[in-house]
Amino acid sequence: MIHGGSIEIGNSKLNILTRELGGYDSFIFEALSTLNNTELYVTSVNYDEPTMVSMVTDAKQHVALHGASGDTAVISY
Repeated sequence: MIHGGSIEIGNSKLNILTRELGGYDSFIFEALSTLNNTELYVTSVNYDEPTMVSMVTDAKQHVALHGASGDTAVISY
């Protein structure tokens, strides 16, 4: 699940680029409101949107992109 739009700035674009380069399926939970988008943040444990759940149920691998603050780039797996 990607928190996109104004929840985590840049994640939507990163998701789209990753999807296009790899030919992957993707799902973006994108907040488009002009105010208080962080209130829409949902933890992964509590997120059960049916389209996203059906996409990952039979998938062998999943990739999650997550925003962070600071100046240090971090990749973890």
